[in-house]
Amino acid sequence: SEDEGRFTVTLPFGFSFVGATVNAVTVSVNGVVALGASLPGFSNRALGGASTPNEFIALWWDDLVVNGVAGNAQTGVYGAAPNRVFVIEVRGLERFSLSGTPELQWQLRLFEGATGTFEASLNGTATENYTATSGWEGPNGVPFFGFNNCEGTACAAADFNAMVGRVFRSERVQGPELTGTIGAFGRGAAPGA
Repeated sequence: SEDEGRFTVTLPFGFSFVGATVNAVTVSVNGVVALGASLPGFSNRALGGASTPNEFIALWWDDLVVNGVAGNAQTGVYGAAPNRVFVIEVRGLERFSLSGTPELQWQLRLFEGATGTFEASLNGTATENYTATSGWEGPNGVPFFGFNNCEGTACAAADFNAMVGRVFRSERVQGPELTGTIGAFGRGAAPGA
């Protein structure tokens, strides 16, 4: 099995992440993709921390290994400029020092364009005792967003299983900023009531 493995891949286009252009990412066996200079290790932490690592997408960040027989990582690109999608997929993950049964896989899709759109999805059936982090974080810990309701490093097998079959999409909407004022609602009044 592969423990603490990582590889850096040059993207076929500049990906916009929280307003900065990213030309390469580092993929970790521990279920996290680094989009900045700091590289997350096997010890995950809660989202929103100013201390490094920052600028990452944590699909299922925990102390993981890739099973030597069933595990692999693949990348690919589809579409034509300016609408390409870069795909990273890792299969055959399992919790370090547990059953030895590969049970997890994840896929990350980075979309070309100024919106910084990405999609994350998980597959498999988790049975191990996980303490994972799942979400993304920008520079210095902000902005950040969790993919599930589990907080900190408390994402367990049941949380993973609840996320299977769902696609988590993030994008930064482009266009003019909203301006103007917002009117007040009377007590107990709902919009349209």
